[in-house]
Amino acid sequence: MTSHTEHSNAYACPMHPEVTGHKGDKCPKCGMSLEKVDTEDNIAMELVTNPGSIAVGKEAELVFTPKDKSDSTVVVELQETHEKLIHVIAVNEELTWFDHIHAEPDNTGAYKVRETFPAPGRYLVYADYKSTVGGPQTDRLEVNVVGNKNVSSQHQHQAKIKTETDGYALSIPDGKNLTTGAVSLPIVLEKDGKKLQRSDIQNYLGAVAHIILISQDDKDFIHIHPESSEISPIHAHADISKPGQYRMWVQFQTNGKVHTADFTLNFQQRENATQKSHEHSHAAHKH
Repeated sequence: MTSHTEHSNAYACPMHPEVTGHKGDKCPKCGMSLEKVDTEDNIAMELVTNPGSIAVGKEAELVFTPKDKSDSTVVVELQETHEKLIHVIAVNEELTWFDHIHAEPDNTGAYKVRETFPAPGRYLVYADYKSTVGGPQTDRLEVNVVGNKNVSSQHQHQAKIKTETDGYALSIPDGKNLTTGAVSLPIVLEKDGKKLQRSDIQNYLGAVAHIILISQDDKDFIHIHPESSEISPIHAHADISKPGQYRMWVQFQTNGKVHTADFTLNFQQRENATQKSHEHSHAAHKH
């Protein structure tokens, strides 16, 4: 099975263009948020599954091959980003199931990884990588798992700003009042009633944690490599351009074990500056 690909643009530091990354990342040299680089992606990621027809609960091989768009016979070499050549994020259409895996290279220029899908239906597979001839990009591909599907793809999640995983409690302060634009998401971690500090968390793939956001409506993908702050040991910064509901998965490591926690966040459209200024003016003169 070969799936179609959708691309996202790369991001770079406006002051240090050699520093590239993803939406929400910050430049390690100056701390500025990376900005979108409007360059055309020249790589097309091909995904083939083995077997071609995937059955529920049966392990399947996912084979990724990055190819030159201008010549599909040319296989493009990749370079490591956050300690891996390809970060593969697999989710079901309802965004109730999530897996973060890594494809490894073979001797043909392809990258392979095995996955077991828990239920029938359409799955989205995001390949997050950086080629040696271009910037970082994320390709959205699809696989279909055969079987009778009983769950509607229009599944609506309830807002979830507090969650638990493996005995850890995670919460997002003020998570009920999120708006589009530049967003700061401090994540508080607790275990046995005690707040964790940065020293309690081990690096995972070269960062304090990894965070994935996927919008419920159009399945837009945001990959964040958070930092630590005085407010929280995991502090994410992102640029949310569209209002709506987003599913978010936070992965962090303690004592050699990776933990995955999920959230459901609702973002409202931020009022424009003119309207805010107008409201502020009225408030300032109210007696």
